[in-house]
Amino acid sequence: MTDLLDLPARQLVARLACRELSAEAVARAVIERIEAEEGRLKAWSYFNADQVLAQARRLDATSIRGVFHGLPIGVKDLMDTADMPTTYGSPIYAGHRPRFDAAAVAAA
Repeated sequence: MTDLLDLPARQLVARLACRELSAEAVARAVIERIEAEEGRLKAWSYFNADQVLAQARRLDATSIRGVFHGLPIGVKDLMDTADMPTTYGSPIYAGHRPRFDAAAVAAA
């Protein structure tokens, strides 16, 4: 089988929309890739695989709500996220938990 993450986002979105793929399956592929590469890349200031899977399962249990439904995204640590720490890339904000999502995060 082709690695899901080798597919263009357009194909992933189409397969998610027709329920040929589950959000959980895509999330698991993303988690596997991050776990394989993060030690070398150090790209994430915060990553919680359990949270990603829980959100994917919630999405699979609901009706499709938008064109990117189920497609995982990464959010730069400069954008407020209510459900995870946002440090703005600075140690002085370590552990900071915004009360609300940034508009771009909420729209996703």
